[in-house]
Amino acid sequence: MKKKYKPDDYIYACARISAVEGGLIGSERCARLSDTKTAAEFFRALEEYGVHTQVKETASESTALAQLESALTGILTDAFSLVSRIAPQPKLFDFFRYPYDCHNIKSALKSSLRGTEPDMLLLPFGTVEPSAAATLASQR
Repeated sequence: MKKKYKPDDYIYACARISAVEGGLIGSERCARLSDTKTAAEFFRALEEYGVHTQVKETASESTALAQLESALTGILTDAFSLVSRIAPQPKLFDFFRYPYDCHNIKSALKSSLRGTEPDMLLLPFGTVEPSAAATLASQR
């Protein structure tokens, strides 16, 4: 059944998302990020682009990368949360979360077949809780 919505209900949400879009890192900046040689260079470039990661310059490379992953996870969580808060019908946007569901299910199944824990592979952005995907995969 096709969901009905009124376009006028989304004027604020569209304007707010358009405003946030201006702060996104474009393809040119992504190319520059991929050319960085060290983690410290990468983090400095991110800071220049307005992505605040709270990574300390003195941190080891592995610690810095873990902190970066945490920061980027927080940014993406905030983005999904923003859409959920401002959209009159947030369920209409769940299709943006489906790739994360697929990733979690695939990771959980592979981990189950290998006899390993999938916790470090699962992402919290899907419509299905990562723990539920892991439980279902372990039960096959």
